[in-house]
Amino acid sequence: MQILFHSDALASPAQFGLARYARELYAAIEQSRPALALEPFSSRTAPGAGFASGGGYREVRHPGWPHRTLVLLWAMLDSPRIERFLPRADIVHTLELDYPVATARPWIVTVHDVGPLTNPEYFSKSRRWLRQRGLQQAARRADVVIAVSSATADAVEGLVGNGIAGRIRVVPEAVSSQFFEPAASAALRNVPDLPPAAEPYFMWAGSMNPRKNLPNVLAAFERIAGSVPHRLVLVGGMAWDSDETLKRLASSPVAHRVHRPGFVSDPALRALYQGADAFVYVSLLEGFGLPILEAMASGCPVITSDCSSMPEVAGDAAILINPKSVDAIAEAMLALATDTELAGRLRGAGRDRASGFRWPRVAGTVCDAYTSLAGRPS
Repeated sequence: MQILFHSDALASPAQFGLARYARELYAAIEQSRPALALEPFSSRTAPGAGFASGGGYREVRHPGWPHRTLVLLWAMLDSPRIERFLPRADIVHTLELDYPVATARPWIVTVHDVGPLTNPEYFSKSRRWLRQRGLQQAARRADVVIAVSSATADAVEGLVGNGIAGRIRVVPEAVSSQFFEPAASAALRNVPDLPPAAEPYFMWAGSMNPRKNLPNVLAAFERIAGSVPHRLVLVGGMAWDSDETLKRLASSPVAHRVHRPGFVSDPALRALYQGADAFVYVSLLEGFGLPILEAMASGCPVITSDCSSMPEVAGDAAILINPKSVDAIAEAMLALATDTELAGRLRGAGRDRASGFRWPRVAGTVCDAYTSLAGRPS
């Protein structure tokens, strides 16, 4: 069976988010179901671009058409069909629903979140009309819609109606086994702007966009800074609408205790999780929230939001708080900085929780969806 594995994230230079999901799923399917022929496809990457998988290098098939042209044709004319570029494909699997896709093959669509449609105030740079058309087309035509959380599934149904309910399958994301492993002693050797080696710290990770709620994290840290010796380490980089957040960081009275190493490698990320007294992930909206699992697998106590998909991921292995309450964030940070028994309990509970989210299980469920569509006529 040949699967047209349609993902713009596979060959992205990013090592997080959708790129991590696409590569981990690809590798897990490749390893567990070698008889399946996965054909990576994207018009957004440069011709010849690819990614590492299974110790080798996989080139992503490019259609030879400019991405913008192809997407506009799909949106306006529903043509050309994507299988034109891979005629032997039995099934099309679109891993990110950012725009419409023209196809007459059995079609699986993965939806990570629909935040730009439900909460546009957090996504000023999003092309909402393309996402809307993509979602409407999936609602009409997709044979299977994979939602990465029940919260995302509910949001999809809220936007397109319950006629899609019978085709939605909730398949949570998973965490790489590397995050369960001890970090190498040299992992942080070349990482810039870190706290002095012996000083404790809280950790935050993400891109500085409005839904990540960094201003409230900073305000909470300012409230407790006089009571604890901790630093605040912000991993990640810029995003849309980050100017005000940058100004807020620069003017903070505790700016000298805030560190910004930027994007880091996976070994460094694992080391930072393992060294932190708490991971503060109090986003306002998430389709899933994979960093929660990464921190838990690394043995780091987690503070996260009591809304959106985050309770589904964290279960009872984290402190759940109202992300709009600076007091609640501050109280949780102070608790993990001072209560060693609580922190120890969450470290153990978090690792146990994360161990239930593994890629072979995800790959098996996705492959079951492929099998269910095998032989279905176009």
